[in-house]
Amino acid sequence: MRILDVREKTVSIASPIANAYVDFSKMTTSVVAVVTDVIRDGRRVVGYGFNSNGRYGQGALLRERFIPRLLAASPDALIDAAQDNLDPFRIWAAMMSNEKPGGHGDRSVAVGTVDMAVWDAVAKIEGKPLYRLLADRYRGGKADDKVWVYAAGGYYQPGKDLSALKSEMKSYRDRGYRVVKMKIGGAPLAEDLRRIEAVLEVVGDGKNLAVDANGRFDLNTALAYAEALAPYGLFWYEEAGDPLDYALQAELCRRYQGATATGENLFSHQDARNLLRYGGMRPDRDFLQFDCALSYGLVEYLRTLEVLAEQGWSSRRVVPHGGHQMSLNIAAGLRLGGNVSYPDVFEPFGGFADSIAVEDGYVGLPDIPGIGFEAKAARVEEAAHHGRGFVLGDDGGAGDAGAGLEVGAPMDRHLDRLAGGGIVDAAPARRFRLVRAFRLCRLGEARRRRAHHHDPAQDLHLDAGDGAAVEPAIGILEGGEQHRAVIGAVGAH
Repeated sequence: MRILDVREKTVSIASPIANAYVDFSKMTTSVVAVVTDVIRDGRRVVGYGFNSNGRYGQGALLRERFIPRLLAASPDALIDAAQDNLDPFRIWAAMMSNEKPGGHGDRSVAVGTVDMAVWDAVAKIEGKPLYRLLADRYRGGKADDKVWVYAAGGYYQPGKDLSALKSEMKSYRDRGYRVVKMKIGGAPLAEDLRRIEAVLEVVGDGKNLAVDANGRFDLNTALAYAEALAPYGLFWYEEAGDPLDYALQAELCRRYQGATATGENLFSHQDARNLLRYGGMRPDRDFLQFDCALSYGLVEYLRTLEVLAEQGWSSRRVVPHGGHQMSLNIAAGLRLGGNVSYPDVFEPFGGFADSIAVEDGYVGLPDIPGIGFEAKAARVEEAAHHGRGFVLGDDGGAGDAGAGLEVGAPMDRHLDRLAGGGIVDAAPARRFRLVRAFRLCRLGEARRRRAHHHDPAQDLHLDAGDGAAVEPAIGILEGGEQHRAVIGAVGAH
């Protein structure tokens, strides 16, 4: 058992939205595929990962440090003691070899992205949904079958008035969410209060609304907002100040009686420990939002949860940032307090399985091996694709593009099935070539309008070589668009 290759690509998740600190007009994410030599149900096991929104893609770090270390390690050093699966902890150690302590920043995002892909592969090899695997290993087999989720939105956006804000929040409620979250701090206090009151007209009680300042405030501003917010009885007041300003957080918790939330921009168990030591956080009401994909991955997240337990915190006070299926699996498998959802942004990487609706604020998980990206069939009209497909041959090498056998239907009929090209899993004795260059997932507003364009001259072709049957070429490309976007991204070289 070994890792054949690790492939990465930086892709856009750009959007015209903004919070109090940053806009997302140039936002990117890293997408990674960990390709193994394991075959399950006739397909090669490939684990997929990407980093959460808010931190940019980490292609340079991945290519220069972390992927080369992983590929240089002895295959035997990366598998578990039973030699029947990959070992995420050994893989993590290989990536972090020769790294000094401290400085938890972009490298934590790079490692967390690969770590996600590794856990996806581990669960697929074991034939279990990731949340079930986590429950079996770390919670005595007890998992949550559904997870509480809230809808995060309310971003600042040009031309977005109070009516549009209310319509947005109503749409979340109509889709089954009970608690919604909106941004504050990007406008003067008086204007933010008008925005809050507009949303409360939609959601009713303040317990159905959380607000997020994204670390914008100094102490005086944080306290001024706290005083103004107190009468509303909000679900929580999130990230008022800089995430490392523990004194500010402690003073806020001393003066503000409502719940606070923070932690999404703390990237190690040491940072988590310092927050609990010095940030004045209250385990009976406050929430912790550490993001697995941004903080060195699940291997480090398990250490963070150990720190919380040592400090007397229940795992139910942890509501991870991220808004994707990795965080959802962690919340269900490790029995955390819930998960954020981004219903209308950061597609196709955000969101949950299409077949499972949010009901009264809770969502279930698909019963398929791995994280579940294959169950996320996002809207094909929202993505344009480019790049070059590649295949895995008998030796795991990548095939070349070239002319070949026409499948018999135009590209737009196959886009929903084979969007983005990607890793075509050749059966062990066969090799296939995907020759049509699709467009890799790009979700900018201008590109969305062009997503349905079809040039009749650009049809999908496959080369099966020597007349071999073409069916296996479909391989692992049968999943939803989230799955296809990931494999399309990492297949574009």
